Amino acid sequence: MKLKLRSNLIFFAALLSGIMISIVSAAAETKDLTHRLGLGIKNNTFQRLPSLAAVYYPSKDYAFTGGLGFSSQTNYNQLQAHLGVRKMIYFETNLNFYMGAQWGVLNTENPTDGK
Repeated sequence: MKLKLRSNLIFFAALLSGIMISIVSAAAETKDLTHRLGLGIKNNTFQRLPSLAAVYYPSKDYAFTGGLGFSSQTNYNQLQAHLGVRKMIYFETNLNFYMGAQWGVLNTENPTDGK
């Protein structure tokens, strides 16, 4: 009985939080990022390989991302390239919530045979 009550409380708290975020985000003034380009360092691959990344916002609702990174350690060279797209969900003054997808290619040299 206590477990069911606890799970119901968690569900209603999450539902209430989602409703509050929707209400607050609808009233917030968002910073328009249209036609802006952002450059920076990105480190979000499973190999922990930093890359130079770019994000471009062609419209208020979408963004395109891309990046290139490499490592030149002896007998363990790595190269990665990635492209992605983001769809803005909620707009805030200093924070945009988005969902997206990313596609990447990673080329790693095997340290045992050098290939």
